[in-house]
Amino acid sequence: MPFIKYFMLTGVLPVFLLFFIGLYIQPVSGDLTRLGNLSERDFGWNAMQHQLTIKESLQAQQPKVVVIGDSFSVRNIWQSIAADYASLTFMTFDWEVFSNNTDCLEQWLSALKDAYPNCKFVVIETIERDFLGRFNSKDKTCDTKSKRPVIVQQGYTDSVRSFYLRDAMPDPIYAVKSIYNSLHAFKKIEKKKDVFVAPLTKTGLFSNKRSDLILYYENDTLKKNWGKDEVREAVAKAGRMQHLAADKGMTLIFAVVPDKSTTYASYFKYPQFAAPPPDIWAELNSQRVNQVDLRQVLLQAVDSNQDLYLPNDTHLGSTGYVLMAKAISDRLKVFDP
Repeated sequence: MPFIKYFMLTGVLPVFLLFFIGLYIQPVSGDLTRLGNLSERDFGWNAMQHQLTIKESLQAQQPKVVVIGDSFSVRNIWQSIAADYASLTFMTFDWEVFSNNTDCLEQWLSALKDAYPNCKFVVIETIERDFLGRFNSKDKTCDTKSKRPVIVQQGYTDSVRSFYLRDAMPDPIYAVKSIYNSLHAFKKIEKKKDVFVAPLTKTGLFSNKRSDLILYYENDTLKKNWGKDEVREAVAKAGRMQHLAADKGMTLIFAVVPDKSTTYASYFKYPQFAAPPPDIWAELNSQRVNQVDLRQVLLQAVDSNQDLYLPNDTHLGSTGYVLMAKAISDRLKVFDP
């Protein structure tokens, strides 16, 4: 009997305690909560999202639009909406298959029409923080393997945040740190592991419990070190790619998704940077590069649309993806009315 009591106290009780802590802080589901040791109880979205249909991605068929994109595109969310809105077919390739290297991408673009003769448009999507790294890369190494499009099965986006008991058992270190961070006031911009937490001047922009705060990825701050000449050179390379595509009979359009911290910058209680970083969208316009100005689209919507970006994540909410899809579709219609 004493052995059983000892076993219960030293073995079973801590497990139960950790399980109930996991229930309290809620199972982690967002990129930023996971990377910053922050709790879903504080930063998980609570408002219902529009459920969006995700179409099965094209594999063998001939697309009219080829997309090169990152995590904002590889789930095939905005393309599924745009396919209905503009009556177009999309095929998507992940930036990673090009080693995030535009020299590799240029080589592939030059032969794209041979593989997909029906392709009329190429949409290159990138998140703002990776623009310079991708379009001004010094890495000349290219993977010679054939490029395969992303595989996405038909499905739906979540309308409510998932909460399963089987996921309630947290990592002990994450649990302790997230509890500690839940008790923290965050009266100024602070870094928690890979995530910045910043106070806002307005609540209600997000549907989470602590909507007086915003989470954003540490790499959002990379642009503070960008030089104007570097950005000008990177955009010039984008312009050369546009001419290359045109020579092959395709229209190339760029879609730079603004960082979460860029979209909400006017609501920061304290400025993120001492001086504004270079403006990619203005430089694209200046060099007459075809683009969809997603920054302007999202800035116009941020005040009137809760969870335009998800509070616990770097990515858009359902409304943000709908706006992105319609903006890109409208731009494609200009060239293909």
